[in-house]
Amino acid sequence: MLAVISTLAAGWLTYRADRNKGFSKPWRTALLRSLLVLGVWVLLLAPTLSFQTHQLQRPTVVLLQDDSRSIGAALNADTGAFRKTLDRLSTQLEQDARVIRLSFGATVRSDSSFRYTGAFTNISASLEAAVTRSGKRSPAVIILATDGRYNAGSNPLYTTLPITAPVHLLSVGDTALEKDLRIGRIYAPRVVAKGSSFEVRADLLATGLDGYATTASLQGSDGARGSHSFTVSGMRFDGAASYRLQAGKAGIYSYTVQLPIAPGEVNTQNNTRRFYVEVVDQKKKVLLAAAVPHPDIKAIREALSTVEAYEVTVQTGLTPVNMSAYDVAILHGLPASGTSGLAQIPSWFIATPTTSIPELNAAQQTVAIAGGGQRFSYALPPTGFSLFTPPPGIDALLERLPPLTVTGSSWRVAGDAQSLFRQREGSNAPLWALRSGRPAEAVTTGEGLWRWRLAEYRQRKEQRIVDECIRQTVAFLAAGTGDRKFRLELPKWEWNDGEGVVLNGYLLNAGNQSVNDAAVTVTLTDSAGRVRNYTMDRAGSSYRLSLGSLLPGSYRYSGRAVADGKAYTDGGSFVVSDMPIELLQTGADYPFLQNLAGRYRGTVRPWQQADSLVQQLRAQDLLKPRIETDATPKPLIDWKWMFLVLLLIATAEWAIRRYNS
Repeated sequence: MLAVISTLAAGWLTYRADRNKGFSKPWRTALLRSLLVLGVWVLLLAPTLSFQTHQLQRPTVVLLQDDSRSIGAALNADTGAFRKTLDRLSTQLEQDARVIRLSFGATVRSDSSFRYTGAFTNISASLEAAVTRSGKRSPAVIILATDGRYNAGSNPLYTTLPITAPVHLLSVGDTALEKDLRIGRIYAPRVVAKGSSFEVRADLLATGLDGYATTASLQGSDGARGSHSFTVSGMRFDGAASYRLQAGKAGIYSYTVQLPIAPGEVNTQNNTRRFYVEVVDQKKKVLLAAAVPHPDIKAIREALSTVEAYEVTVQTGLTPVNMSAYDVAILHGLPASGTSGLAQIPSWFIATPTTSIPELNAAQQTVAIAGGGQRFSYALPPTGFSLFTPPPGIDALLERLPPLTVTGSSWRVAGDAQSLFRQREGSNAPLWALRSGRPAEAVTTGEGLWRWRLAEYRQRKEQRIVDECIRQTVAFLAAGTGDRKFRLELPKWEWNDGEGVVLNGYLLNAGNQSVNDAAVTVTLTDSAGRVRNYTMDRAGSSYRLSLGSLLPGSYRYSGRAVADGKAYTDGGSFVVSDMPIELLQTGADYPFLQNLAGRYRGTVRPWQQADSLVQQLRAQDLLKPRIETDATPKPLIDWKWMFLVLLLIATAEWAIRRYNS
């Protein structure tokens, strides 16, 4: 509005002044003056104009190749033919499209090595990389060559991925049911108290061995023995073996569960599983406090009752408690309004209607909650969570669990925290988050864990998965080091053979700020007594040490730092398992491949029929060039010729005035 008024005013004043001077046709100078003022306003406001360009672009096709160990085992002598087939497929596609080739195991690489050495398979990460590495133009087709045996990352069937293109799968491996006797998941406590008894359970699986009778034996480095006899029933058998063991002296002990080789069995590497248990000489004291009685309290206590290393104390009400006497606190509905005495120890906060949101935000740094009220929220499966390994089967179970009653209207998770579960109804809103720190913290933004346990029991006749999430959360907090000036941390306690072990270190100054001025040395001792010494690298304001791949066994580490004339030490233990994850199951998982292709409007065919896929894509016009429109913004002030136009207008007005003078 100001620009219009000033433009008209400049023209009117110029017209009136030149008419009084007797200029011939004063409207000409008035018009030129108005145009000059208007041009200046246009440059000052500097509007941005958008220009569209239309280009004929070839479509993008992403070819994903599973490069894990299971693929090499499935192909066997056909590795050369498989490579030639994918190379020929890529050449045929390049006639019509831009082809991006990626290989993947635990991570995604921009090449096709055909080495089949990957110790893990992360299909979700590969599909996400297919989109992100295509640039600003989304792929027209994604082709995935895999056996469908994933063991890292989230379940792609239950993970929301930014994929709009059809996903066609080339199956690798025999879809026929082969004879196989194997040990699945081992359920054992990580830490037990000295002198206590504990239970170990092993999943026993078999295919193609109906009627076969055998025995699963257990042997421990502490002399423990156990056996479980069973008979396979059906072509797909799923059973379990249970062993009751006694914890002896403090230390780390290895245990092996073994099945004999069945007649006609080809894959024998999955007949043996080794696991480790650490025996400690004292129990962790856990406080389970609630503002009011609630079914969640009983659910959490029952989940922790199977862990001998925990001594759980339950308190209900707002009576102040000496939290400094405990190692871990579980605070249900606390802090409430007016609550006092919350000491800085590793704590798990569970938000309920009794929770005081301002005091909760002040008591922890993991999740910031705003607003009030309650609503129901379902849980999304874990993605990118690395603080501990979520129990297997959690992705499928979450689809059938009831919602939690969350408190608040908006939530923000801290940058150094990780969400075990996110709210399905919120944009990346945390439902269950954890954070390493001083002290370690966990926050569940809603109540209703008791409903989860009942729902799991109704569907699976057990409460293993939900209870394991509770136990691992408490174990994560119990492993925290509080407010010590120097500490060493591992992302997890158990590592797999071939996985790079990483150790992180933190040193605090007098102001409790993380610094890395001092040198930090680490001593690593393996189960055979061999000692290796390292110096930690500085990373940001902390320390980091990459130990690389270690041989299977148990390890102890100790670190030392000298700062301000004082020596600080810290240490711990971890184990490296020799479990060949990639070879626990072989052959193509055809039902999984069919479901994945159905979700993304694709097809499944053996890799030997890859040539027919090119014909199908051409018949569906998916390889035809696309007309793509790009909108390019350009500020008007970048147009240099505008200044020339203003100069010409000013020159024309000067010339008219010169002529009339």
